[in-house]
Amino acid sequence: MMIVQSTLQVSGKDAFSFLQGQLTCDMREITAENHYAALCNNKGRVIASFEICKDQNNFLIYLPKDMISIVLKTLGKYAQFSDVILQEIELNLPPKDLLSAIRHKIAVILPDTSGLFTPHELNYHHLTFISFNKGCYMGQEIIARMQYLGKLKKQLCHLKLASLTDLAENTRIVNMVKSDENHYELLAVI
Repeated sequence: MMIVQSTLQVSGKDAFSFLQGQLTCDMREITAENHYAALCNNKGRVIASFEICKDQNNFLIYLPKDMISIVLKTLGKYAQFSDVILQEIELNLPPKDLLSAIRHKIAVILPDTSGLFTPHELNYHHLTFISFNKGCYMGQEIIARMQYLGKLKKQLCHLKLASLTDLAENTRIVNMVKSDENHYELLAVI
């Protein structure tokens, strides 16, 4: 399954400080190379995950097209207090291969999974999505508490199944693709 990608451009004189207070990554580390990041709610749940890079004085966020309106709505609530411009721009991006992401254990947040999982449940703390040295951002207290004091009860697993009836009752699917005629591959929090 291929996911259509889109680009959100964040510009304006407050773009850096605005994103520093919203995203899980440390904006001081963002360069022209793509870097993982996530946008969380105040309960420490991942609203969206994506790649971000710096383009001159702007920041470009690459994410599934279906997630643009969710991210714009979330960031827009706070953007009105800063000198930032949020806009979807047209770039000719290749689609993202969901099966490849599943096989690399990189959970892709889509509208039906937005706000359901913590970064730790998605293994983002091991994939450079989160900086634990940058200071405050939305959901940071809960995420830091899990990192330093918590005990992770559920984790992300890559599964290959012949039938979805083989799933345990408490399994929460993050991403799923029918990989061939007889199998499903999925990332699930178990």
